[in-house]
Parts: sequence; C-alpha cells; structure tokens
Amino acid sequence: MLERPPSHAARQRRYRKRQRNGEVMVTVALSREETDKLCRLRCLDLDKLEDRAAIADAVHLLLAHGVGRQARRAAQPR
Repeated sequence: MLERPPSHAARQRRYRKRQRNGEVMVTVALSREETDKLCRLRCLDLDKLEDRAAIADAVHLLLAHGVGRQARRAAQPR
C-alpha cells in the first residue's frame, strides 16, 4: 500500500521546525561522476546509487569529514 505524501501543512511545520533549529535545507543535483566519486571515497555503496536517502547520508558524511579536517587545520598555529 502506498503512503500518502505529507500535506502542505505538515511540510510547512517541518520547515519551520528546521528553521528554529538552525538547519538549512538545500536541493543538490549530483552528476553520475559525483556519485561515482562518493563510491570511490567509500561514502556510498555501489548498490545504493539510486537510493536518495543513502546519497544524502553520503553527502552528510563527506561534509562532516571535510569540515572536521578544515576545522582542525584552521586551529593549528601557523
């Protein structure tokens, strides 16, 4: 049985909650080369190339790793 998509009011509530929490929602278009790169970096499994949630998780993982590395680099004395 198919689930009904969330109502407009439900989407708006989630959007306002994210704003209050300081989150920003973006849509990102990724090319095949970019998803392949996520696989090569071991952020995404090859069998998950069509799984939007898995791709979102891979992008989050990549950003968390990259941001952490940059923060450590910025904190080092020059």
